[in-house]
Amino acid sequence: MNSAKATYRTFCQQQKDLPIFSQAWYLDTVCDGGTWDVVLVERGGKIVATMPYFVKRKAIFDYITQPHLCKWLGPYIIPEFRRLKQEQKLLPELIAQLPKVAVFNQNFHYQLENWMPFMWADFQQTTYYTYVIDLSNLEKAYQNIDGNYRRSIQQLPESLKIVHDRSIQEFYEVSKMSLERKSVAFPFSLAFLKKFDEVMQKQDQGKPFFVVDEKDQIHSATYLVWDQDTAYTVMSSDDPKLRKSNSGLFLTWETMKFTKEVLGINQYDFVGSMLPEVQTVRRKFGARQVPYFNVRRTDSFLMRIIRIMKA
Repeated sequence: MNSAKATYRTFCQQQKDLPIFSQAWYLDTVCDGGTWDVVLVERGGKIVATMPYFVKRKAIFDYITQPHLCKWLGPYIIPEFRRLKQEQKLLPELIAQLPKVAVFNQNFHYQLENWMPFMWADFQQTTYYTYVIDLSNLEKAYQNIDGNYRRSIQQLPESLKIVHDRSIQEFYEVSKMSLERKSVAFPFSLAFLKKFDEVMQKQDQGKPFFVVDEKDQIHSATYLVWDQDTAYTVMSSDDPKLRKSNSGLFLTWETMKFTKEVLGINQYDFVGSMLPEVQTVRRKFGARQVPYFNVRRTDSFLMRIIRIMKA
């Protein structure tokens, strides 16, 4: 076994605030069609900084990118070293160990607020946003929801209810329909989703939620995953024919309640979206906008030419 990965597996078990997307077992699950690895920095025999990455190959090019259902990766620095002076030393050491690839493209978890050493190393950055809700006071979080949304939740037909026991294939079919309405192809296979669900349920760090009616029709579905600090909605969809029921609003509120009341977690993350119509919904749920970095660099001259021609 790769010694860095073996060391990292042990490290992951010790770090309480390491985001789920950077956990070794999660990467084992989602890194389909490529391989993942990690670079590490030590101080005094102790790991203080890490950076997992996912490598894929297309034609003659190796490139670093995000796996499916893995919104963020990037550097992780242990809490006692999260000072600017330390970061300015640790991040260049991580960068120096990264493999030579044609293209590097990663989303950094918003836990990291300093990308400057990457700029010094000729990387580029775009700021994106996710939307996060503080659930430390659930009643306050409910009152922060737009009034029209609250009325829609309260007036939902009694025939609609939340269940968890529908098949993951049904989740897949509803998700496909939801994307096809927007003329977007589903990004991965049913086999991948089944494997993902099996691991999440085994780890007890994720599960699907369905809104169904008296005819057992699925109106909406969401897949929620969580770590110690945050619950994330990594997939959400609606049956295009049943969207008028407003079940998606009800489902969002119910997963927020589940996050606080069942999991005891105080933060709920919608996992981004830069689309105007989507971010409006997030804001109306009382979510605050949280920036994160997309960091990239193209080292292949041929890839640079190809991108210029496509621009």
